[in-house]
Amino acid sequence: MKKLIALLLLLLSSTVHANCTLYVFYNHDLSALVKKNNGWNFPNFNEVCRNLQKNNLAAHITQMEIISKSATTVSTSVKVYPLEIKNKYDQMLLTSSGVASIVSSSDRTTETLDRLKYQDANDALNELTTKSGAWTEIIQQVTFIRKHIK
Repeated sequence: MKKLIALLLLLLSSTVHANCTLYVFYNHDLSALVKKNNGWNFPNFNEVCRNLQKNNLAAHITQMEIISKSATTVSTSVKVYPLEIKNKYDQMLLTSSGVASIVSSSDRTTETLDRLKYQDANDALNELTTKSGAWTEIIQQVTFIRKHIK
């Protein structure tokens, strides 16, 4: 039971920055990179955090990465889910809309991969602002989810 709780805490972590808690679900590797870099680091952190908190949402980050013969590439997708539904049903009902980012480097090392994973996650989260064209659609989808899942 203790291992299960530890795993859940690792997977669903929160980062506190400027009196704001950003709830994010992501993989273990990214979690370690966020801790190594002392949390998230993107210009719109406070706005993104306020938007998520105001709407009782959390971010879900998915990453794909590869070190190929010619480059190191990371692709990041961020979608959101209502926290109250996650807490009630233990299910993350993700929006189909979100934001995405991709970054690449000709340097083909695991150190570069780690740097790009952290950078790309920050870049993608930075796009979750009300200025983003995706935000309006995200809120519409969350409203639909909440209306149909009670």
